[in-house]
Amino acid sequence: MQNILVMGGDKRQILLTRRLNELGYNAVYYDKEQPGIAFDTLILPYPAAKDGVTLNAPLSKENILLNDIYKYVRPGGKILGGNLPKDFCNNPNFIFTDYAKDEILLYKNAVLTAQAALCLIMNETQKPLSNSKITVVGLGRIGGLLSEYLLPLGADVTVVTGNSKKLAYCKAKGIRAVNTKNIGGILGESDVIVNTSPNSLFCGGVLTQIKKDAVYFELASAPYGIDFAAAEKCGIKTVKGFGLPGRYFSISACECILESILKHLGE
Repeated sequence: MQNILVMGGDKRQILLTRRLNELGYNAVYYDKEQPGIAFDTLILPYPAAKDGVTLNAPLSKENILLNDIYKYVRPGGKILGGNLPKDFCNNPNFIFTDYAKDEILLYKNAVLTAQAALCLIMNETQKPLSNSKITVVGLGRIGGLLSEYLLPLGADVTVVTGNSKKLAYCKAKGIRAVNTKNIGGILGESDVIVNTSPNSLFCGGVLTQIKKDAVYFELASAPYGIDFAAAEKCGIKTVKGFGLPGRYFSISACECILESILKHLGE
């Protein structure tokens, strides 16, 4: 029986610990007390780090450095996590697996994120999606799915991308699309802006073109698409939509991660 330590993350990690025990593993969730044994496997959250060096652990009051957690795993043991920093994985004493490279997990996580974003938008604006002018920046997995979900709900959707093929696709589908370099021309009419691109677009003069009563939602990871400090000075309401699957659909999100992790526990 594998001894497994689960660390960091949100409610998904706690549920993951419970599910692993139900499946016959000896799993423990790291809380305040340091475990007294070296585990066979360490499971970190998705994403594993919040800044490249510190464990992503929003439920913990302490900052845990990634380099301090090797001691919890026996030599030759496994360390699994999502978006594991390269430097962290350079330790030759352990076997590292980045489960965020699982395409099935990435797609399922994008579905949950996009659907949770619908809830977040309605909660923060206190308005229905129908007839709202919503600009979605980025047409990756999340941006594409979000746009697809918004259109049947009656939202007036504009997508923004710098990818010429995706612009052509939107045109063929009858979806209003704007090239990234022309984004300033549509911000003045957008009620809601949802950014899914990690590229910094909303800074400097671009911020002054956003409607004063518009709400900006950040779904991208660092370095983010907006200068939050500058946006605050401009009076723009920003909402950080991080960890949406765990916040809105923790059970389903846990099962998605569990499915991916089980592929590696037996290797």
